[in-house]
Amino acid sequence: MLVTSGQNPGSSLVHKGWLDFGLISLNILLPGSQ
Repeated sequence: MLVTSGQNPGSSLVHKGWLDFGLISLNILLPGSQ
């Protein structure tokens, strides 16, 4: 979980969304890496 202080609650959700998107992209680009 990302802990962001002094920012709006939505920003952490956006950051987590980008992180999840990055992980999915890596899984697609690098199949069988896990």
